[in-house]
Amino acid sequence: MFLISFFCIFSLLFSSNLSMFLPYEINNLSILTPAFHIVSICLIYPYFNKNNKKYLLFLAIYGLIFDITITNTLFLNIIIFVIIGYILTKINKTIILSKVNVGFISIFLLTTYNIINFIFLKIVNYTNYQLKDLYYLIINSITLNFIYATLSFIILENISLKYKIKKLN
Repeated sequence: MFLISFFCIFSLLFSSNLSMFLPYEINNLSILTPAFHIVSICLIYPYFNKNNKKYLLFLAIYGLIFDITITNTLFLNIIIFVIIGYILTKINKTIILSKVNVGFISIFLLTTYNIINFIFLKIVNYTNYQLKDLYYLIINSITLNFIYATLSFIILENISLKYKIKKLN
């Protein structure tokens, strides 16, 4: 559990610190737009060994931490993180995470996260967020998050093997 918690907090802090140095306004995004908190949701699933209730509870807490520390939309990310986690549990029934597909699954979850977020923000008329802005955000977040997912998977895999941390294969 320490590895999971450490990796999630690291991802959250790294993403938020990196976004301070890169353009992160809707109309001025960097090609390297970080969303490592979503990538971490994908990468930690195998460490719960198919205990979906524990995984989804962890994601609810992680979403609350994200809401309190990063955003000003209290409870929104709790719901979205749990939805994303649920989707991943369904994906993982047919596709096991590997070095080859972890980047693609992370990008799919990131896209899903952005779409759900967009829909909610449009429903409550929270911001003047247009469909082209959503598209721009998704396109600009692919490169860096794909690389982060792949490298993080390899690092977590090596740590798991070295310290004999039990996880799904």
